[in-house]
Amino acid sequence: MYMVAKDSQNYKSTSRKELHDRILQEAMTLFTKNGIKNMTMDDIATSLAISKRTLYEEVPDKAALVMEVEKLKQARKNRMIEQIIHEHDNVLRIILEIYGITIHEIQGINPDYFRDLKRYPAVNRMYEKDREKNMNNTIAFFQKGVIQGFFRNDFNYSIINYLLDAQIRSLVEVWLTMSYSFHEVFETLVFSFLRGISTASGQALIDEYSKLFKKESLIDHI
Repeated sequence: MYMVAKDSQNYKSTSRKELHDRILQEAMTLFTKNGIKNMTMDDIATSLAISKRTLYEEVPDKAALVMEVEKLKQARKNRMIEQIIHEHDNVLRIILEIYGITIHEIQGINPDYFRDLKRYPAVNRMYEKDREKNMNNTIAFFQKGVIQGFFRNDFNYSIINYLLDAQIRSLVEVWLTMSYSFHEVFETLVFSFLRGISTASGQALIDEYSKLFKKESLIDHI
């Protein structure tokens, strides 16, 4: 009898986790496609074909749901970065691989999504904390690129790091006021910035990736 009860409990726990994962994935899809503000908890429940009550049993409110979705996105991004770093030793190639994946992930997102995220202070604090934690790691990354011969050795990379961080943080604001695609704005920022700190070897690799990104962008729009 005990084993049956235990198996039943495990089944319910697994089923509950699957439901929670489905909710997060569906909310992520709807938020990025339509914007956060435009999607109500009713909309999410309807899309999942579950009751609103069931949804609220899993997440207490929309703010909590947004936070969980962003934590999931951040965890996936960190795993992706870790995998790229594991597969490659070339620092510049790692940076370009990460930027390339970022371009493809973001270019299909509704601009309202980025505007709406500002309405959630807890989410912004989470990203700010993560940004500060990664600053020193990024400096070490640039310095490794100098040793590998891809980045110039006549720059203060602490300053470079802050300048790049500031540009990335303002990127969305700039994009939202322009008539260009995020792909174009992001690519222009990243490649122009990296070319400025790169050696001839680094610039050659950047040019190679730039051509690849442009080719893939054309394919995506066919």
